[in-house]
Amino acid sequence: MQSAGKNFACRDFRLKTILSILKLVMSCDLKTKEGIPDYFYKYRSLSGESRERTLSSIVNGGLWFARPSDFMDKDDCRIPVSYETTPEKFRPFADAALSAVMKNLSADERAALIDDAIENRIYADPDRIERFRNWHEQHTIERGVLSLCSTNVSERMWHEYADDHRGCCLEFKKSERGMFANVEKARYEETLPTVNAYEIPIVEMNNAIMLTKAREFGFEHEWRIWDPRGPGYWKYNEGDLTGLIFGHLTPTEDKNLVAYLVRRSHPLAKLYDAVKAENGLRIIPWKG
Repeated sequence: MQSAGKNFACRDFRLKTILSILKLVMSCDLKTKEGIPDYFYKYRSLSGESRERTLSSIVNGGLWFARPSDFMDKDDCRIPVSYETTPEKFRPFADAALSAVMKNLSADERAALIDDAIENRIYADPDRIERFRNWHEQHTIERGVLSLCSTNVSERMWHEYADDHRGCCLEFKKSERGMFANVEKARYEETLPTVNAYEIPIVEMNNAIMLTKAREFGFEHEWRIWDPRGPGYWKYNEGDLTGLIFGHLTPTEDKNLVAYLVRRSHPLAKLYDAVKAENGLRIIPWKG
């Protein structure tokens, strides 16, 4: 009886181990790199509750990373994830997960863990799947997300996010280190896809969840950064802010205040005006 109890305890430990490994791998925030633009833009309001946050972003050198639940698009970061699989598909997924996280395990030890998991059908247990789904969804919505734009001449963005041209637009340069080394391009889809957690690489699944948006939001030309530390005010590096653009309706007193703050906090940053042109907006040096 003692031996049977010991065997059961060992098996239970192995099952818990592989579940923990899968959870750890699913939480990875590895990111891909593709065609990153030279500059990113953050459209900001200078009125109401947003005013203080905008001025703080300039003076204190930080940006607010929001909860996905605060976004205009309520499906953002919420594309469906399927956990349905078969032993044949589960085995290579689990083997890759164990190889990545527990490098000291031999092939035989990995196989034993996976055999136990398959024998006990942990991949098909509804209660386990539901707990895992809830955990993964909670992990996703607890990330902090910074939304940026790849253009500074979007009439719609000035209207939606910069007080209809009465606000401003912060310009940041891409970098090899720090906040702007981790920027990813949003994907706009007519119909949101369903991804299977066991059938695509972890990086691809995380990117699909964090970057896929409804096509109606394509006007945002969005690039984004997410931080596993969660929502909050996170610092960017000195020199990341390279410019600030005033809207063509930004009040003179706001321009003078913001210009003073930029010159004091970011002396190398340039100031610009967005002006109406025949074919849209044009960005010119500010002459204030």
